Amino acid sequence: EESRHRFSELGDTSGIAQACNLAGLIAAARGDDTAAAALYEECIDQAWRLENRAAVALALHNLAYVEQRQGALDRAIEIGARVLDREAGRAQAPGTP
Repeated sequence: EESRHRFSELGDTSGIAQACNLAGLIAAARGDDTAAAALYEECIDQAWRLENRAAVALALHNLAYVEQRQGALDRAIEIGARVLDREAGRAQAPGTP
């Protein structure tokens, strides 16, 4: 939490994303899936701003795992589809590689 706050003060979006993913891993390891999911979602938002697809994919994987562990298999599948939908939208947007 402290590192996330410091990165936020500095406006370091990449640092915020990394800190959120790490904090999510810690929360999940402690069994706090609700906190883990919220942290992964924040990581995903920050990573998308940076167009850091690797960080998005990692956080989506972690989020889907939390959902699967809670028995929400449909939600886990939906999360996987989310990244595919965003990528398809980017590929069709003018000026995107």
